[in-house]
Amino acid sequence: MYEDKIELSIVIPAYEELRILGTATDKLKVAKTLGIPFEIIIIAYYRVLGLCNAFSRALGRLHIDMICMNENKGKGYNIFEGVERARGKYILYIDADDDIDPEIIKALYERIKKGDCDMVYANKYHEDSIVDRSTFRNIGSKIINKAIHRFFDIDIKDTQTGAKIYKADIIKSIDQMRRVRIDGFAFEVESAILLRKLGAKPCDIPVKIKAPKRSSVNFSAIFQFFKDLKKLKDVYYKR
Repeated sequence: MYEDKIELSIVIPAYEELRILGTATDKLKVAKTLGIPFEIIIIAYYRVLGLCNAFSRALGRLHIDMICMNENKGKGYNIFEGVERARGKYILYIDADDDIDPEIIKALYERIKKGDCDMVYANKYHEDSIVDRSTFRNIGSKIINKAIHRFFDIDIKDTQTGAKIYKADIIKSIDQMRRVRIDGFAFEVESAILLRKLGAKPCDIPVKIKAPKRSSVNFSAIFQFFKDLKKLKDVYYKR
């Protein structure tokens, strides 16, 4: 299932992130402080393929693998593409930008190494979390979170914050079990449903988030998110 020489795989989904060299380097610095064998895999889409290839060559010199996709298939697709390639005992994924403090990589790894959890996630609703975002984004996030927990029987309090770590066999099992195989943001909800079906134990930790005032998520993506939630409801919760 994994290679003994790789302890941690870090998967980063990227969508036209122009700061990718800097943000990936920030994550690399944190990973190096762990003192373990690790790999970083970036699965990226850029409309200008030449730009993506240029970033890939530059990151390759830092021993970071960057895979350029020729089609924008969504965050969920990119993450599970990275999961398939990952060789580590633990698989962590984190958003490409630096909205989430990169130190979360260390915190996630140290928590799962305690051995009592199969998956650990960053929870922006944790009492010790520090979240600096616009009021609009906070309200929207809470509405989405309430909708998710109204319609789905899951154990994860915050599915949508983009930093999580799994035991490799757990997330690879989830990938094999996916019946809807959502490629967009709602893939996290399908993963949470399957995590519970596996009887796996999730744990949460606080997170620091400093997000820009403007969100890259548009109304079209939100509409698709709720359409995907309906698909999940129809497939996994049929009477």
